[in-house]
Order: sequence, then structure tokens, then C-alpha cells
Amino acid sequence: MSIFKRGSNYHYDFILNGVRQQGSTKLKNRRAAENLVDEIRTRLVHEARGFVFEPLEPRVKKAMPTFREQSEVWLHHLRTRNRRPIPDSSVPSIRGALRKWLVPVLGALPLSEVNHAALRLLVQKMSDQKLAPKTIGTYVHFAKQIVESLADDDGQPIIARKWDNNRIDLPIVNKREQRHATLTATQIEALIAVCDDPWEGMLYTLSCASGLRISEALALDREHLSDDCSVIYVRRQVKANRIVACLKTDAAWREVDLDPVIAHSLREYVGRNQGLLFPSRSGTPRSYSNTYNHRLRPKLTKLGFHVPGAGAHCFRRFRAAQLKRAACPDDLRKFWLGHASDDISDHYALQLLEDMERRKAVAASVGLGFEVAESPYSFHYTGPGKSAEQTVAQ
Repeated sequence: MSIFKRGSNYHYDFILNGVRQQGSTKLKNRRAAENLVDEIRTRLVHEARGFVFEPLEPRVKKAMPTFREQSEVWLHHLRTRNRRPIPDSSVPSIRGALRKWLVPVLGALPLSEVNHAALRLLVQKMSDQKLAPKTIGTYVHFAKQIVESLADDDGQPIIARKWDNNRIDLPIVNKREQRHATLTATQIEALIAVCDDPWEGMLYTLSCASGLRISEALALDREHLSDDCSVIYVRRQVKANRIVACLKTDAAWREVDLDPVIAHSLREYVGRNQGLLFPSRSGTPRSYSNTYNHRLRPKLTKLGFHVPGAGAHCFRRFRAAQLKRAACPDDLRKFWLGHASDDISDHYALQLLEDMERRKAVAASVGLGFEVAESPYSFHYTGPGKSAEQTVAQ
């Protein structure tokens, strides 16, 4: 078999079963021409033996999407998939990260060109803007997921990447350097003392005494309290200024037992009112951003307690420290804080969490860690057009 170049293309000339076969491959690469001639020879041999092969339909090569285009496909899949879809309340934060950081750097690139060099540039730009290593890691993880989301009909990634964080120069999250602002008992007492509105003082008091996430506390309704207000049933949370039924984790669906002193204060605060415990003036749920920007941060700044990272999570950290300080049983501490336990022995002893007498005794014994001032709590908002869920006032 002879393969030779004539002009710019390769040609072939060979004899098979006494018949001379010759022609042009119309290819300029010798290896590609050799492969084509092998295919021609194989087809002729099979046809001589009585086998007829129909040519395969040519595959239509799809255009490679850009990172911007694939990011929309990825986000749509996160929202509509059957397995653990993300809640609509999480979409704005993800879309904000895409719009502000990922798309300006990677958006115009074909997805196949989003490689280590591209992500290294993204990391450099975020580092220059002083983003925290944890935040940078989260956004880079989004970028990796978007690249891997382009898949074939079998679900296998079309662009296979073996990511190396060293080549990306991804900063390492140092637990000691992360912001973990805390408040002391004296600072908490001073903060509550300067609250003029009863709802605000009760919100801070209840957050410190229960360890609820602020989003969970702002979503509390009268129906989420036991009759004597000694137990909180955590079933929902506030995102922006809307109540959503989903919680941060599965373990966040829980019951929180309160100290008798707080239960008494909460009963006085609630009275016979129904609806949200901490509504806005219009009766809608309060958003944490407004509460923090217009209420909590100004007070912390005025008192000299504000540091970077100081917010409502300080209340939750205070309660976690108090439970640890008072030697609260681990199963109840994790249960009240909504932390999942990987200890198999805890799963074997889940029935202990149903022992109400034990829970109430421990809740009373661990104490609060701060003094609760005696003050009459009452709702004072009354406005027109109140609905069943808007009877509780500011």
C-alpha cells in the first residue's frame, strides 16, 4: 500500500483482490491520511465478504458555551433538580456572587478555557479586594461546579478537570484568623438596657437565652411556642423579609427549652396576642439587615462594643459558651443549638431527647449567664387593616 503526497494533499494507491484502488484523501496530515486509508481498506474487505456497512450519521458538534451562559444553566439546575434543590431565598446571594465577581472575570471565556490560570486570576482579584479566604473558597467552588455542570447525555462532565488548589493559589482558611466576635455578659446586659422598644430588648434577650439563629428568631410566631412559653418549636426562618419553611440544616428543625425566668418574661411579652413575635410596623417579618443596620450596630457602636464581625451571631456564640461552661450534656447542647451529631452513640440514645422532664431540668440548671432586668413587656402597635398574622405589633 502506497501513500504519497501530491500537491498539498495525500493520495493512496494499492491493489486489493486484484483491483487497483487509488484516489485522494483530501487530507494534509499524513497520520490522518493513513487512518483514513485503513478505514477505506477495511470497508472494502468487509464488502468483499458480503458485509454492508451503513455510514454513521455525523455527530453535530455543539458550540462551546461561555462561562456566563453555563452559569445560568447551572443555577437553573440547582433550583429545579429533584435532589436537594436550593431554596429561592438562596438565589439572590448566589446570583450576586456571579454578577459581582465571577462573570466579570470569567464570563466571556468559553467554558473549555476556564482552567487553572483563569481561576488563579479570579483568586488574585478577590484577594486584592480583601475578601476573606472562606468567601474566596466558596466563590471558586461555584466556578468549579459551573465548569463541571456541562455534561453529556450520560451525565459525565464534558470538560474533565483535576483541580489543584495549589496551582490556583487558593488561600487557606485559618480558623484562628476567622472572625468570631463575642460579647460578654456585662456587654449583653448593657445592650439590652439601652433598648427602648420592648420587641428589641426581647429579641436580644431571647436570642442569648435560646441560641436561636437570628433568622429563626425573627420568624417566630405564637404558634411556635408551647402554652407556657417554655419551649420554642423551630420550624422556619426569615430570608430578606420573607418567611421560608426551609431551615439551614436538617438538624435546625428542633425544640429549644427555655430557662424558667425567660419563659416567664416571654409569657408577659406575648400576652394574648397572636401572630409574629417581632413584626415590623406593617406586620410583615423584620429582615435581619434592617434590624442590624438600624438597631443593633448603632447601639454596639455607641456602647463601644462593635468590632468587625460583631452581629446577632454573638448571641448564639454566647449561649453555646454558656451551655459548655455549665457542663450541659452534649446531646442536649447539640440538639438545642441545631448542630448535627455524627456520634453513633447519640443516634442510639435519641429517645433521651424526648424526655421532657430531663430537658426542663437541664435547661433550668445551666442558667442564662447574664442577668435579666425586670421590665414589663407588652405589644404596643395597633394599625389599620390587621390580618390574622399582623396582630402582633412592634
